[in-house]
Amino acid sequence: MTRIDRRSSALVRLEYTIPFADTCRTAGELPDSRTHQFAALCRSEPPTVVLPHWLSRADVDAARGHDLLPTEPTEADVLADDPAWTTCWTRIVEDADRRPIDCASALEGVEWDTAALTAGPWIVAGYTFDPPLNLWVPRRGVFRVVDDPEADPPAAAIAPHSTLAGSSSGLALRLCVDAPAGSTTTLEWSDATAESWTELGTPELALDGETPLALQVPDALAGGGTMLLRISVRAPDGSSFTYHSSDAITVVPGDLEPPGDSEPFDYCRDDPDALEPQRCGPTAPEPTPEGCRGCAVGSGADAGWLALPLLLIRPRAPRSGGCGCRRRRGCRRCRA
Repeated sequence: MTRIDRRSSALVRLEYTIPFADTCRTAGELPDSRTHQFAALCRSEPPTVVLPHWLSRADVDAARGHDLLPTEPTEADVLADDPAWTTCWTRIVEDADRRPIDCASALEGVEWDTAALTAGPWIVAGYTFDPPLNLWVPRRGVFRVVDDPEADPPAAAIAPHSTLAGSSSGLALRLCVDAPAGSTTTLEWSDATAESWTELGTPELALDGETPLALQVPDALAGGGTMLLRISVRAPDGSSFTYHSSDAITVVPGDLEPPGDSEPFDYCRDDPDALEPQRCGPTAPEPTPEGCRGCAVGSGADAGWLALPLLLIRPRAPRSGGCGCRRRRGCRRCRA
């Protein structure tokens, strides 16, 4: 949870990293393929909901002009055209200012001016433009833009948590709420379909900060299954917000020792060669760990791709040039 109090400043700095450099375009790609930008979304969706594949109709037209459009997208495939989203998002980085997928760009960070936004909660997401395989990566957590904390719409979030739990071991969660006095909160769970939601106890949560919780796994999952989480907050004036955790929990029967915390690998920070230009062309790539091809640097098996402090763009693995991870200690999620 990050509060942006516009009585002090409407500016906020976004810091992020990338899992590997990906700048080697091939002859058939668009000039601005393998670039990324950021957008703000006015609502959170469960992990079962996929954002529209294209950001704008201009991106669709550009891909069509280079024979990179396998099928003609529908209105719901384009964020700017989808009626469910047209008034619920805004660009943080403009299309013309899309950034290459390299550490030099990531280390610059992004200055986000929220002055024109409607007060309330916003989700930041990264958009990698690489037709036909564009990619959205929502940031975990919420930015609450406020002019008056006691009058503006409330916000709530669930901190990144373990994605594996034992049915009799319980869940360790951290929930954060930023809401006016008198607001109410509801914590719910669903199975992998996210079609119906059931209240998960009635915990009392602080309305101005973080609350740690230890909860039991629902009896319905005693034999195992998939568990999704969401938290809702409603202010006295009726305004509300629901945050869906993007971390689905796999529940296994019995006890399970929770994994310990570990510092995630940050490619731009931890790889000494991260700022070197990516080698492109037919030259042989550098040796990689045995049995590893098309490596991608992750941030740990439990935390997943988005556990870094603010945001992690995840473009697809390079199609030419060297492998993304050149150090054994930085190699995660390799394809053998």
